[in-house]
Amino acid sequence: MSLGLIIEICFVWSLLLAATGLVLINLSINVGQALKRAWKNSAQGTTLEINNKMKAPVWKPGLDGAPAVSMK
Repeated sequence: MSLGLIIEICFVWSLLLAATGLVLINLSINVGQALKRAWKNSAQGTTLEINNKMKAPVWKPGLDGAPAVSMK
């Protein structure tokens, strides 16, 4: 095997590895953004559920339009 062939094979492998690395970096950025978005949506949904559970019901003085009973 000649030195030129070895250098050519190394060059082709380096190009292949560089292209693979760029693809993996791009995918990791996209996956990171998707995970961040999912985490944010999940946290907002949980906060909304907690806030809805913590709201006190609206107090009405009488039931079904009946007058409220005096506590005197």
